[in-house]
Amino acid sequence: MGADDWPDTKPRHSVTVRTFQLAKTEATNKQYRACVETGACTPPNSHMGGDDQPVVNIDWNQAKAFS
Repeated sequence: MGADDWPDTKPRHSVTVRTFQLAKTEATNKQYRACVETGACTPPNSHMGGDDQPVVNIDWNQAKAFS
């Protein structure tokens, strides 16, 4: 991580990233709504787009609850 090209990115250093999961696509509004309906997730602050659009306006804790 980091770079030697700019002062605010120094020093270049190694990092270890623990195992993580990544979905092939974004979580959709429909998928997130199903999580809300089960009570595992809280509703987003606002809703944008249709069922197949990515869910937006959720915070880190809401995303963690969804995962």
